[in-house]
Amino acid sequence: MIALSSVPVAIVTNGFRVAGTGIAAHQFGPAAAEGFFHEFSGWMVFVAAFVLMLAVSAPSSDWLLR
Repeated sequence: MIALSSVPVAIVTNGFRVAGTGIAAHQFGPAAAEGFFHEFSGWMVFVAAFVLMLAVSAPSSDWLLR
């Protein structure tokens, strides 16, 4: 279950990152989509994906512990 969920989680979280970067570039110019924002959004995508994977794995881990 976890392995199958990893692809959709990666696609969704990176989709939000791309959308956020596009909005920032449109609103504030291309410089807003580079440098700190780019690095920070990368880390936030990593954290969001990790949290989503924990949420996906929680029900299956309860099932395995029984």
